[in-house]
Amino acid sequence: AQAEAVLQVLLQTPPELCNEANVVCALTLSAKCMRPGVQINDSFKTKLFQVFEILHNLILRNKLSSRQLCNAVYAIAKHYNRDETILPLAPEVVSMSTESMPGVAEAWILEDEDESQRAQKKLESTIEIIAKRLTGIL
Repeated sequence: AQAEAVLQVLLQTPPELCNEANVVCALTLSAKCMRPGVQINDSFKTKLFQVFEILHNLILRNKLSSRQLCNAVYAIAKHYNRDETILPLAPEVVSMSTESMPGVAEAWILEDEDESQRAQKKLESTIEIIAKRLTGIL
């Protein structure tokens, strides 16, 4: 309830009264408010993905500092720790024949995506962008 309220306040605040720090702070605080082992409801997940969308756009516009990028990815990880369904499932890894080529292949299931799957993939993309930015800084 508290975690959802934090996100709700951010989403109801006019954009001109918010900055990047507010978005990162709301994500971090909402993650800390979540109790381990408690399943999140659809309303919370919808708000969470709305804030992730805002975060993604801020990152694309280079609005976050290095510290904010670190805090943002920490908040994402903390949310993932509480509910693994915020990110897509890893593709199935299939061993290849040792006679042909050594290595592994990934089996992808190609189906029509729903809104939740698109949000999951966008969040995965956000994490990749953060990782690239932080790698470039270091």
